[in-house]
Amino acid sequence: MINTFYLDEKSAEAYGIIMLAPPDHVVAERDIERKEVPGRSGDVIIDNGRYKNVTVKYSCAILPEDGVPYRTTVARAVQFLKSGPTYKQLRNTYDPDRFREARVQGSYSVESIVEQAGKLEIAFDCKPQFWLASGFETLDLRESTTLLNPTNQPAKPIITVYGTGPGVLTVGGTQCRILELSDYIMLDCENETARRETANKNGAVSVAEFPTLEGSTGVSWEGGIDRVEIEPRWWTL
Repeated sequence: MINTFYLDEKSAEAYGIIMLAPPDHVVAERDIERKEVPGRSGDVIIDNGRYKNVTVKYSCAILPEDGVPYRTTVARAVQFLKSGPTYKQLRNTYDPDRFREARVQGSYSVESIVEQAGKLEIAFDCKPQFWLASGFETLDLRESTTLLNPTNQPAKPIITVYGTGPGVLTVGGTQCRILELSDYIMLDCENETARRETANKNGAVSVAEFPTLEGSTGVSWEGGIDRVEIEPRWWTL
């Protein structure tokens, strides 16, 4: 089996790039600050409540297809890797059930082997989350239920509430009061916003804090809410 990777939905193999080995599992560092206080032994730790980006390196080869010049394949591969400054979904065939958000980091060189093949190491600047593909499958809830987070990291879901009038959505210990509801409203718990299509609906929701999914979390509703869809967005380090 030939192993390769994908940037969004584009296969690196289609550009002549294959993976030679699975990448190392790099665990993100917690973002903390250490402060020295005069007259006090030991540092004070300040937790900034986030993880830092990680660099993940892919050991790869460039193999031209039959009849395609090697230099042409290298040029196509380089264009593919010029993904720009934005993050793309990075997944590979060694670990198909998880992915990262990544961009190609810095420069790289292709070591040519007698003008027939090449080797290169690609460094990706990745967000700290290792996303589970299963966390992006939409759960259609028609009655109260309990969700079990398969990781030890709090997930910030996207919740779509359907109904015909005001109601209360309860997720774990968090109550979300839906003040206006016609058809549906979407709660983005990562960005702490409410919307319907492209329209901002923050004024239609009253919530002290947006819910997270940790461990075993009950989901229920009342009032004019008919059903709920949840994209749980499970992740790990």
